[in-house]
Amino acid sequence: MTSLADRERLFKALVQRFRFNIHELADDIDVFVAFETMNNRGKPLSRLELLKNRLIYLSTLADGTESERKKVRANINSVWRTVYEELGRNPKESLDDDEFLRAHWIVFFGYDKDEADPLTRFLLNSHFTTQRLDDKSLTLEHIQKYSDSLQRSVEIWQRLHFPEDHASILGEGMTAALLRLKRLGFGVLRPLLLAVLSQTPLGDSHLRILHQAERFLLLVRSLTKTKSHAGEPESYRLAHDIHEGSQQLDDARAMLCERVSRYFSASAFQVKIDELFIEDDGKGFYDLPSLKFLLFEFEEHLRQVAKASTPKIGWEDFRGARNSVEHIYPQQPEDHNWPSFQPYDATQRRFLTHSLGNLVAVSVAKNASLSRRSFNEKKKGTETIPGFSQGSFSELQVAQEVDWTTASIHSRGLEFLRFVERRWEVSLGDNSSMTKLLKLDFLNG
Repeated sequence: MTSLADRERLFKALVQRFRFNIHELADDIDVFVAFETMNNRGKPLSRLELLKNRLIYLSTLADGTESERKKVRANINSVWRTVYEELGRNPKESLDDDEFLRAHWIVFFGYDKDEADPLTRFLLNSHFTTQRLDDKSLTLEHIQKYSDSLQRSVEIWQRLHFPEDHASILGEGMTAALLRLKRLGFGVLRPLLLAVLSQTPLGDSHLRILHQAERFLLLVRSLTKTKSHAGEPESYRLAHDIHEGSQQLDDARAMLCERVSRYFSASAFQVKIDELFIEDDGKGFYDLPSLKFLLFEFEEHLRQVAKASTPKIGWEDFRGARNSVEHIYPQQPEDHNWPSFQPYDATQRRFLTHSLGNLVAVSVAKNASLSRRSFNEKKKGTETIPGFSQGSFSELQVAQEVDWTTASIHSRGLEFLRFVERRWEVSLGDNSSMTKLLKLDFLNG
């Protein structure tokens, strides 16, 4: 309840300070064009706002009865209300207007690699224009169809980015699969996934595609040196073809599977890891873009093996925490605490430190003083910092070791790579090849 003084200040501001700008336009000036021009002289309208205004404007000129034109304008306003509601449904993570519009453009109109700025050049300058109304290539029906498609697509776009909020619609398996893709980052597959999820009812075919999408994003986009646009043109064209019905869901699964076979191999993975270790201060697996995803999925695997219903690590906290990945053998060890590592030179120690088997997902970040201590101290922890024996499922597994040695790092690394093989259906070679991938082949000397 506001006070009398506050109400008086508000009243005074409204009657004495509130100002309107009134622009009177001559009959021969188009109000919609004037609106776009005036707004672009100040803070530019978003493409989404410009597109709405353009569609309303065209609906006033299109062939049809006044009743039909009025219905289309009302529909456009309703669609844009839905679009803004869905894009801003999660106040902590609003979805980008242009990103959605671009994905929908690819799905609805088809991908043109020569189009530098599709949202402006195509939608506003080429497609939704008065010239196309005049030559009858654009109709009121087409404007209606495009608006309806935007409305359906934005709801699916929201589910794609926040599957946890739509579990009752998506089902348990689909929700879990989309959450994994979200953790990886959808990348170039956003339009394709939009097109795939638009095909209803959702079922096993969709799940198979999501699995192949996960393989593609992890194996091709994260674990190799493949160019960032690998698979982009094919996935964009396929998104449109699925929307048009000229290709089926299984074609998307097959395309993604083929792209993984083409771009990923154990040798390609080896090149990526070698590059991460090549500099004198290179941190190898610790700098792998998808490291946290891999560690989190391994943690979930161990939770399922333990048949535990409650996770010890939540993804949102884990991905954002600076020290959520712990080096078991420390980056700056006190040598007397780690005698078995002393025979190795500085480069070999760096390889051991940043090898996959030496990295563990922790439920509570260890401070620097504990991180540098002996393995037994790291297992037990302190009164204020829990050790491995009280931590995540991954930490509990590590805590079973009597001591942490080079053999421990090697053994755990091999276990992790075998998990990768099983989970994402790839071959990384025999133990010797895997040892080389872990950058630990000097242990066999």
